[in-house]
Amino acid sequence: MFHLRTHGTSEGRGFTLIELLIVVLIISVLIALGLAVGTRVIAGGKTSQTRDLMKTLDNVLNSYEQSTDRLPPAFIIDPREGSGGASIGTRPAYFPLADGVGGDSGERINSIGLFLSEATSVAGVSPLLEGLDAKNYREFAFTPADELSSEPDASEPLLPTMFDAWGEPMRFVHPRFHGVVRDSVDLSTDEWLGPAPDNGVYFPDEFRRDPVEGDADGGLTTNGRPYFYSAGPDGDPSTVEDNIYLVEPKIQN
Repeated sequence: MFHLRTHGTSEGRGFTLIELLIVVLIISVLIALGLAVGTRVIAGGKTSQTRDLMKTLDNVLNSYEQSTDRLPPAFIIDPREGSGGASIGTRPAYFPLADGVGGDSGERINSIGLFLSEATSVAGVSPLLEGLDAKNYREFAFTPADELSSEPDASEPLLPTMFDAWGEPMRFVHPRFHGVVRDSVDLSTDEWLGPAPDNGVYFPDEFRRDPVEGDADGGLTTNGRPYFYSAGPDGDPSTVEDNIYLVEPKIQN
């Protein structure tokens, strides 16, 4: 066997090749352990940051309830009304404040943006959101594109939106739309929802909240109270194991 050896006494003996390989292996293992620990620390930090943002959202919801003596409505006037979006004659168009996908193309609805748009219209709510980092709270498209970096369609209004620590919009679940809506529902009819307010109409034509399709988590609200959640590090709401909640809902399969 080849030895790395210095001349002279035994005190001056060099390392053998095997000894050097063992040292390299030990160093590699220590580096791998350090990276694993570092990754967990970073992930834990993002989870903690996301929960803190959810606490802010919960405070917003509480303030809204105290000011209005009610929960946010299940529908709000479609923010695209009058801007090239929903235009149904002179009748007001109502959009579901729902976590899921809508329209013929199945675009993800910015449910947290719709909630915050409604909530910040109430006096005293907006100050709760002041001072948040722009990477966590900023205006964002009504129905976001497939890639968050894509430019939104010019006809899509921007809504005040809360983002988790991974840069994904958080989600708001209204009791009216909780659970699984597996088969697309035609919102343009009154069959599922009852008549729209003020002789209005519901929009879009289709709505779905199906965890199998990756639309949402399928969670059920508790005691008729809305909840917020993040899809976690993978950005997929249907993989509920890594979703982040303040209080975990019952998941409907």
